[in-house]
Amino acid sequence: MSNMSGKINCIIFDCDGTLVDSEKLGNQVVIDLFAEYGVVVEPDEYRRLYRGVQLLEIIARLEAAHDVKTADDFVPRYRQRLDAMLEQRLQPIPGIRDVLAHLSLPKCVATSAPQEKLRLCLGVTGLRPFFGDNLFSSYDINSWKPAPDLFLHAAQTMGFAPAECAVVEDSPVGVAAGLAAGMTTIHFNHNSEHEAIEGVVAIEHMAELPAVLFDRIL
Repeated sequence: MSNMSGKINCIIFDCDGTLVDSEKLGNQVVIDLFAEYGVVVEPDEYRRLYRGVQLLEIIARLEAAHDVKTADDFVPRYRQRLDAMLEQRLQPIPGIRDVLAHLSLPKCVATSAPQEKLRLCLGVTGLRPFFGDNLFSSYDINSWKPAPDLFLHAAQTMGFAPAECAVVEDSPVGVAAGLAAGMTTIHFNHNSEHEAIEGVVAIEHMAELPAVLFDRIL
């Protein structure tokens, strides 16, 4: 695998769907808000088409597909509803706490979500101490996956070359960004939801991650 050479010295995690089980909650909020405009979107279809895609792009694509125009307050309403739902129902991905506790390498989070949401998710689930202030958002640099900029920015800030970094991602969009950044890319493919992606190692459960990394951090 072309991106699996060299020693790993830093691990970059995506957040939604990788560290925390937030995607279903966020998806449902968008689906519910579009239902107010008479648009019916099936959860499975939404997940297949829009996993890892920037919110504004999702809104634009749904508007175009269903010939509707959402109100200016759509995004603020989305954020408000989602924050309340996250505070009440958000859970960490099974097994991630143990994995993080046993990974001594420098690590950070790089997400397409705003910093406010990232900090809320990590705070609610108790994962924030594993990362400290090593938190990076696409909104910080105005660039979104699948562009590699966010991962490259995270690596540079952490003080590592791209070849020294491993990216852990659950979405095809994020995997593409990791590959474009020239980093070892590990696809957290929940229950084999996606087809295999060339050039990456796939895991179905977080408990598999240490074994994948083990021979690369010695």
